Amino acid sequence: MQLQRAVIGIALAVQFLAPARVDSTQAVQPSASQQEGETGNDLLRACADTVHLLDRDSQLADTEMWSAFHCSGYVAGFVDGYVLAEDMEYHRVGSSHPLFCVREGGLVASQEVRIFVKWLRDHPERLHESGRVLLTIALEQAFPCK
Repeated sequence: MQLQRAVIGIALAVQFLAPARVDSTQAVQPSASQQEGETGNDLLRACADTVHLLDRDSQLADTEMWSAFHCSGYVAGFVDGYVLAEDMEYHRVGSSHPLFCVREGGLVASQEVRIFVKWLRDHPERLHESGRVLLTIALEQAFPCK
């Protein structure tokens, strides 16, 4: 467990500290999909690599390894940001209306990714939609508030 968190932490640090490679002769314009965020298709590919990494059932190429780290960071950051927003709302107005409720102490990062991958595979008709919306739905269905 500690090794898994250390690997994810190192990968995230490298991802944020690595210099971006941009051809200075071309203006970089984000595509419409980049402006809207990643789709379920994008995240399913990345998060499937994460599950392979967690299961240690295959050797991942460098691009697959980066993809796996990207998914881990995306999902963990999303959940942390969501929980923080709910906490802020509760402290600001005295109540909140969360869409999903994780148990006290939170989730294990690998559990979040596995839940998301399973949901995406079970709903291929929705993979073109916003990844952040699909992640919210997957967690809402897995962890409904009582």
